[in-house]
Amino acid sequence: MSETLADKSPWTTTRMTERLTGAASRLTDLLHDEVQILQAMRADDIEDRLPDKRAAVKDYRDLLEQLAQQPGLLGGLDPHARAGLEATAERLAAAAENNARALQAGIDANARLVKAIALAVRDEQLGGGRYLANGSPTDGAPANQPVAVSVNQVL
Repeated sequence: MSETLADKSPWTTTRMTERLTGAASRLTDLLHDEVQILQAMRADDIEDRLPDKRAAVKDYRDLLEQLAQQPGLLGGLDPHARAGLEATAERLAAAAENNARALQAGIDANARLVKAIALAVRDEQLGGGRYLANGSPTDGAPANQPVAVSVNQVL
């Protein structure tokens, strides 16, 4: 989706501004959507969106690389257009920061859940109340005997 210098050489100031604004806005929207998905506790849905996110990041980076090859391209940008481009970049930076925070919160929550499950399993293995395959109590089964564990609302 990203154009190369060969596709649109030389870039015009207007064309580069439009492409940068569009790419940054697209990436901002994807990052915002990802945060919404995490807040809705639908983390599994994020994987479906990763190809779009990767493509949007690539497009944006490609444009920045192309701009670096023509450093004076945005030098003549009028103040209104420059302010718009800067505002778009600020929105992207804020979206990236919010996205990183939301992803870290999700990672931390999953780690706490795994730890709680591991502790529950350990506590269950250390406790008594074991049953045989037929359902009758064992009254002191060996500690290394397998235990059936269920995750309940406490976790």
